[in-house]
Amino acid sequence: MEKQKYSFTTAISMVVGIVIGSGIFFKADDILVAVNGDVGLGLLGFLIVGVGVLFGALTVSYYALHDQEHIGLIGYSKMALGKKFAFLVGWFSIVCYFPALIVILAMLVAIYLSILLGISSSLFITIATAVALIASFSINIKSPNFGGKVQVVFTIAKIIPLVVIGLVGALFFNEPATTDVVAAPITGGAPLSALIAIAFAFDGWIVATNISRELKNSKRDLPKALAFGSIGILAIYCLYFYGITRIIDPAQIVALGDGHTEFAANAILGAAGSKVITLFVVISVYGGLNGMTLAFLRLPKLLLDANLIKNIFGEDEKTQEVRSILFCLVPIIFYFVFQQLVDYGLIFSNLKHGFDISSLPIMINYLIYIVIFLSVNRLAAKESTKTRVYYLLISLVATITAVVVIYGAMSVNGILYITFSIILSVVGIPFYNKEQ
Repeated sequence: MEKQKYSFTTAISMVVGIVIGSGIFFKADDILVAVNGDVGLGLLGFLIVGVGVLFGALTVSYYALHDQEHIGLIGYSKMALGKKFAFLVGWFSIVCYFPALIVILAMLVAIYLSILLGISSSLFITIATAVALIASFSINIKSPNFGGKVQVVFTIAKIIPLVVIGLVGALFFNEPATTDVVAAPITGGAPLSALIAIAFAFDGWIVATNISRELKNSKRDLPKALAFGSIGILAIYCLYFYGITRIIDPAQIVALGDGHTEFAANAILGAAGSKVITLFVVISVYGGLNGMTLAFLRLPKLLLDANLIKNIFGEDEKTQEVRSILFCLVPIIFYFVFQQLVDYGLIFSNLKHGFDISSLPIMINYLIYIVIFLSVNRLAAKESTKTRVYYLLISLVATITAVVVIYGAMSVNGILYITFSIILSVVGIPFYNKEQ
């Protein structure tokens, strides 16, 4: 039976569903801190990153269209610079990218659950984070197919609160709602550092190029789906950011922190309605956690099948499955403990901006993106002049944007994050499979 191919309209919805994440809910206050409460600068930041994502996706679509066996960041890295570079990218994904973001998303599930239940307790958040991690891993280990199907529900849950808050705030609030929270003036921000927080909200866009295999006419529809999807995501994010700042004063958003979404929903829909919106946020964040876990658990097998990593997982399939799960649990436990130490002020407490593990993997990812963007021109050298010029221009815009994002992130513990990530990546060199 031939596998069903998706239409252009379905492709756009898939791009939006893959890329729209939970980061926008808890990064709005960080963005406002960075830009000193200037909403216009925040929207400009969204535009810069959004344009970068658009042109980056169009650039990477070259790899997706020309080799549908090597898809995803690891596959594109192999096409760009070969096997060893692909291994380093894959190892970084295992020891840094996925586990760091999974722990952060689990913690966000706990934070928004505490807001939903009205529980103000650090111990509750710690326990709930652990429970969210266990639940996500259990679902995806026990029933991977179910874990994939529930993503449809999570996608809807992501969009509803964003659109509701954004539209109502933009159309019906002439002045911010009053709150008892005392807000101090926002000063001392680093405007360009807002880009790393915005980049986190857009994270996952490169995965959207994987749908090339599922399209009826991928060469025609993939670039269009990526373009329309990226523009749609940018519009939704800008709408939410603008709307939330109309409902709540920027200084009070910063003071409320992660609780600003519930306050905005309360101002719109009342106490009961705010609980419904917060529930959608909890489901949305858990959806992001589920999707990340789903991809993470498949990563060791992917590296093994690609002959990139030494076989440390055994010979038979069952043993490989068990050992790869245990292999994935090690960095998860590491980042969970690490995050707790940071939260309780036991390590890195003297840093001006604090140690944010959600920014940790994004910086290295953008360095990887730059390599992939530039390498596409070498691969496209045999194409027609028109095609070569097209990829040269869009890759140039994508590269410049990535450089700006990294430059902005450097002002907020950038060197520390890069050093941390490189050390973890280099540790994996003994696991590299040199055999062809």
